[in-house]
Amino acid sequence: MSETGNAGGHEPPADLVVDLLRAAARAPSLMNTQPWRFVVRGDRIELRADAGRALPVADPTGRELTLSCGAALLNLRVAAARAGRACAVRLLPHPAEPDLLAVARLTGVPGRDGDLAELYEAIWLRRTNRYPFRDDPVPGPVRDELRAAAAAEGAQLDWLTGYDAWNAVRVAREAELDAEYDPARRAELDRWTGVNPARGEGIPAEAVGPRVDGRAVPLRDFAPDLVDRPAAQFEHVIQLALLSTEEDSRADWLRAGQAMERVLLTATARGLAASFLSHPLERADLRSALRDPPAARSTRRCCCGSATQPWRPRRPPGAGSPERASRPPARGMPPGVPEGRTALSSGAFGPTGRPDSDPIFGGMTVSPAHPGPVGGPASGDVALADPRRGLDPVEARRRLERYGRNEPPRPPRRPWWHRVLTQLRDPLILVLLGAITLTTLTRDVQDTIVILAVIVLNTTVGVVQEIRADRALAALSELTAPTARVVRGGAQQQVPAAQIVPGDVVVVEAGDIVPADGWLVEGAALQVDESALTGESVPVDKTAGTGPAAAMSAGTTVTRGRGVFVVTATGPDSALGRIAAALAQPGDPRTPLQRRLAGLGRVLAGTAFVLCAVVFSLGLLQGEPVVRMLVTATSLAVAAVPESLPAVATLALALGARRMAARNAIVRRLPAVETLGSVTVLATDKTGTLTEGRMVAELVWTPQESLTASGTGYEPAGELRDARGDRAEISPAMAELLRAAVLCNDAHLQAPAEPGGAWSALGDPTEAALLALAAKAGLDPERVRAGYPRVGEIPFDGQRRRMTTVHALPDGGFLACGKGAPDVILRDPTLVCPDEVRTRALDMAEELAAGGHRVLAVAAARHPHPGHDAEQGLRFLGLVALVDPPRPAALPAIGSLRDAGITPILITGDHPATARAIAERVGLAAPGDPVVTGAELAAGLPDGRLDQVRVFARTSPEQKLQIIDRLRARGHVVAMTGDGVNDGPALRRADIGVAMGHRGTEVAKQAADLILVDDDLGTVTAAVEEGRRVYANIRRFLRFGLSGGLAEILVMLAGPFAGLAIPLLPAQILWINLLTHGLPGVALGAEPAEPDVMRRAPRSPTEGVLGAGLWQQVVRLGILIAAISLGYGVWAQLTGRPARTVVFLSLGLLQLGVALGLRTRAASGRPRSALESPFLLVAASAAIALQVAAVYLPPLQDLLGTQPLSLADLARTVPATLAGYVAIRWELRRARARRRVDRHPAEVPPSRA
Repeated sequence: MSETGNAGGHEPPADLVVDLLRAAARAPSLMNTQPWRFVVRGDRIELRADAGRALPVADPTGRELTLSCGAALLNLRVAAARAGRACAVRLLPHPAEPDLLAVARLTGVPGRDGDLAELYEAIWLRRTNRYPFRDDPVPGPVRDELRAAAAAEGAQLDWLTGYDAWNAVRVAREAELDAEYDPARRAELDRWTGVNPARGEGIPAEAVGPRVDGRAVPLRDFAPDLVDRPAAQFEHVIQLALLSTEEDSRADWLRAGQAMERVLLTATARGLAASFLSHPLERADLRSALRDPPAARSTRRCCCGSATQPWRPRRPPGAGSPERASRPPARGMPPGVPEGRTALSSGAFGPTGRPDSDPIFGGMTVSPAHPGPVGGPASGDVALADPRRGLDPVEARRRLERYGRNEPPRPPRRPWWHRVLTQLRDPLILVLLGAITLTTLTRDVQDTIVILAVIVLNTTVGVVQEIRADRALAALSELTAPTARVVRGGAQQQVPAAQIVPGDVVVVEAGDIVPADGWLVEGAALQVDESALTGESVPVDKTAGTGPAAAMSAGTTVTRGRGVFVVTATGPDSALGRIAAALAQPGDPRTPLQRRLAGLGRVLAGTAFVLCAVVFSLGLLQGEPVVRMLVTATSLAVAAVPESLPAVATLALALGARRMAARNAIVRRLPAVETLGSVTVLATDKTGTLTEGRMVAELVWTPQESLTASGTGYEPAGELRDARGDRAEISPAMAELLRAAVLCNDAHLQAPAEPGGAWSALGDPTEAALLALAAKAGLDPERVRAGYPRVGEIPFDGQRRRMTTVHALPDGGFLACGKGAPDVILRDPTLVCPDEVRTRALDMAEELAAGGHRVLAVAAARHPHPGHDAEQGLRFLGLVALVDPPRPAALPAIGSLRDAGITPILITGDHPATARAIAERVGLAAPGDPVVTGAELAAGLPDGRLDQVRVFARTSPEQKLQIIDRLRARGHVVAMTGDGVNDGPALRRADIGVAMGHRGTEVAKQAADLILVDDDLGTVTAAVEEGRRVYANIRRFLRFGLSGGLAEILVMLAGPFAGLAIPLLPAQILWINLLTHGLPGVALGAEPAEPDVMRRAPRSPTEGVLGAGLWQQVVRLGILIAAISLGYGVWAQLTGRPARTVVFLSLGLLQLGVALGLRTRAASGRPRSALESPFLLVAASAAIALQVAAVYLPPLQDLLGTQPLSLADLARTVPATLAGYVAIRWELRRARARRRVDRHPAEVPPSRA
């Protein structure tokens, strides 16, 4: 209406005007700009557009500004009616004075606006909702009332259903995406969002709604760049109501604004919250897409929901009226009205236009909690893609250029020199680089070459490891379907999966890999295996719509049926892309050993610098040449650092990896070998790790009997056994049940292609398990099907949860067979089943489900003709209980891990009851132990309780990462096993990632450090033993190398005080280092494990590499070796023999004696026979021979500066070797006496171990 009430009136009281303006200012406006000015002139209240608050980018025509002003005008009329005054309104938008929109005069008793008074309180309660809703219906009478509210202001409100609603949402998506990628629009948004509430305008952070990656109904995101936003989900259910007017003038915009506000206030007064969508108005092409009147093709229920409405600031009344000062707060605000409230909402209101007019948007929205297909920018670009025609090929190319190829993100390539520099930052390598610099300056070619070789070897190994780890991201492309069927230009065509774009219409059927994320718009008996993403071992039913059942995710596999979906996210924005992003998350890639060796390197570097400075100073004080002392100091620096430690560690790890490979464990990253030895927690997945990874029918129940089935996998081998464990005779009732299970079945069993291979399934795993069950009972599934040809079916449906087939009988009749959820079949009122049997069956089904089984009810009936209602009058036959059974090796493997002091925990995406049942069956958890779900984790789980939990269920990939991170933060060394794509980030984040070789996806294998070739968890125990062996051998070498280096330093420091000016020449120091740290040191890395290595507790993650008394042993041995060597030297000098040669010879022999004494002990506690360590024996013997040769061979005499000794003098140094051997054996005996072996008895319940 253009005018209401009379034109006359008197100047209203000032307080009343303030109250009216306060109410008017509560109107909604785009970005809360409040683009109105109220000018009071006597009895006139002028409504003017505030050009300074216009949005030239988002609203260039001023359409939405005018709508907002119309909403403010409606509020003013409502407030006037509440005050008992009529409000005569004249709409005046005119080109001559474009900012003057309307004039209102207050008169006496309200006339036609009297019914507006009841909407007054709704003004203060209404909020533009940006939060999720509950799934409650909006009653039909309320819908009618909302339509009447729009009609009272000269507009029309239409509820959209079916394709019209879906198309309107797609248009809103396109508008949202356009705004997100337009820099000018983003800048305009930034001006009005995240503002200080003190300004009284704009949209603060708490009002813009939560941030998400993708949504089905795009409520406008006013703050794409704003931080500190809530993390809940936006709305998802497609449900729109559209507001329109007959014409498209500015006066019509004002009418539409009043109609929109009247609808919103009416909804609020009826307990509904509201949100209006305005962004499709901002593009002419999108407005035109909404001009056709809504078509009543289908009916969709309108859902409702709840949301707490945030407060939005408002300017005081005076800020909008330049000719009157602002007044105190209005007295008319209802008392006790909260700033936020909980309300209900319908579906999203939006506009459509009549022909020849543009649509007017306003309205409300609703969604369930399921986030649906995810995606960042790409998820919004599905507009204008008619599922019947698909995208135009030209548009598809444009989107491909805009969003890029549908491929997982790949890490930026690091140049080779960057990788090399990363490896050279290791402290031990830095010390060696310093040493090589000095040897080069002093022209010591031999030492330079030796040290350089060590550096090159270590750096090369590290670079290769980095390259192999980066392949984890590249492996994601293995899951992407090479081609896909899309609808483009109205025709189906095959395109490379990498060329799929948001908005494409994709057709999938059984066996296809879903190429991108999307929403299903058409499905026929569609089931999808999502185990690679979720860990769920049972395929998921998919139905068209907007809830969780309609979400399609890239990388999943269609196991049954056919479907058509619209792509919402591709490449990095898909679920698969998010996992790739998680794999790329930076973290500390170093293993515990690497961290410990880095710390040791820093200590040695500092020590070497100090000692070299001392020796250099002492030499200069004694008058030695500067160059000579510089060389000597350099030699000591090399002696102080066991430069062969990187090579020995690498060799020990490589040998460990080789031994693991012989035990079916392939190591992808060498340092992971040692880390296995320090694992304190093993986090394992369920499906395919603790279990077989395939469904098996374990029990079949009829009202007369209950039989169990033997055998594994899909192999028909096995038998049905009775309660006594004997082979059962198949009764007619049991045969009838099995026959029905075969007929009501779309799966097929496939024999192995090669002898010794495993049987496989084509189709649904549950149905394949039923076929294997029947085969074990002596039925041939293919012959049964041939004898009862199928003539009709009612496919399985996720909502009905049952499937029925009809088959021709040889005698001309027809047989209907059905299977489904027990509560559906048994509660069918037409089912032929005695009440007592029905009750027993329901109780049995509940008991089996509580034990982690998937239970199916089977029924059948004979019908006279195929047109008979197939599901009416079926006769109950029995139940079948299926389970993904535990692996036979899982129970002993869990026990062995616990004996080794390792705590096993289960982290799965499966149902809590299933997780608990499997955990109890493999001994991982005790009955009654708590099971923590992903929801509980999200709500917050104290760290103290985290240590007590052994089973986590219904967890997402992100929550797996959270669990691992929290355990690592508490000092645990965590190993994680898994086989699916969803396990990839957790495998990468854990200290040790363990993937399954057979069942594991390529993503899991590439993200893992260790691959179990036989998928046997027991192999992890063997790998842990090898890891502990490697760590023990590295400590052996450190004990040997550091004690020898310390002895050399002490000899050089104490020599001058014992009368030996320079006990050793630089060349002699380097020779001893090369000789002792070379072959003998490497041989120590190949020693076998101690007999009790798997009965010891894992070493503390905080224990240094020199912990557990090792450094004390090094000090004692170093002092002993140095003292004996100096003693020989002093004796030689006093007796006129070549003292330096004697010191050189005895020092080398003493260290080699220590090496021989470091052999692994036997089970009896004594050292193993030398013949049991042939590598060490040969290495030590060769080193002894070379050490003696250095004294007698002329070339070596010239090189090392030695002098020959008499045979008698040589004989006197032989006891030095024996002295080193005795000393180290004595030290080791003392260490074992102090060691406390911490055993973990298997009988302790796992949750309390």
